[in-house]
Amino acid sequence: MDQKKAAETPYSEIIEIAAGQHAVLLAGAHAACAAAAYELTAAILCSSPGKTPCRACDHCRKVSRRVHPDMSVLNGSQTGMIYVDEIRALRGDAVILPNEADKKVYLIFGAEYMNTAAQNAILKLLEEPPPHAVFILTAENPAALLMTVRSRCVEIYLHSQNDAQADESADIEAFFKALGDGPVALLTFSFSLEKFEKDRLRSFVDGARAGVVHRLREALLGAPGMPEAALLLKVECALSRADEFIEHNVGTGHIAGLLAAALTGQSEDHHD
Repeated sequence: MDQKKAAETPYSEIIEIAAGQHAVLLAGAHAACAAAAYELTAAILCSSPGKTPCRACDHCRKVSRRVHPDMSVLNGSQTGMIYVDEIRALRGDAVILPNEADKKVYLIFGAEYMNTAAQNAILKLLEEPPPHAVFILTAENPAALLMTVRSRCVEIYLHSQNDAQADESADIEAFFKALGDGPVALLTFSFSLEKFEKDRLRSFVDGARAGVVHRLREALLGAPGMPEAALLLKVECALSRADEFIEHNVGTGHIAGLLAAALTGQSEDHHD
């Protein structure tokens, strides 16, 4: 896709290109790719006989809440490395039939963080995939992937140099900085979200949730410098609600108020 199409039709064209493919590589900024990957996952698992994703069926709702049993995630963008044991575990799971949907979807964010052994392991799976499995890889630097891996995927480029995608990464960084700075900074940031367009807000929520999951895992393992687990659980709950509001076309002002109220204890009276 050229940059204009990637910006104006961030999901529908991706879904069309990826239809029927067993492996897709989304290349571009992490936040944009993550949002597109979840949208594509919903389209794949959706049970609607019409246009997918319908956003109303159980499958779409579970993908939106990140709880679908037929969706699995590895996030190298957050962990900094994906090891061969993780890919072997994924391979073992991939041969098992889906739990609820017709397909199983495996999301590998930051696929360039797979070490060489992990890439060789995923290659075997991409060469002979189970008929019910779909693999969605994302990479900010697809050149770091083995050409043999890339050749097994349909590559879709979400150009990462436009201002909107640069803003998405900055939004997520600003959010976690505000989380560390305290309630006043978090309140200010939450209300700044009311100025966002819907796609930018969706990308922010997706990226922020991925970051929360990583930090929660690290906090539970006792890693230094992480926010308290209780706070992270509170944040995940708030972002999950925001995600549902986005899917139901609730105004960004209301969503900003929701996050401000949920994260800082303020009353939710600042909205559209």
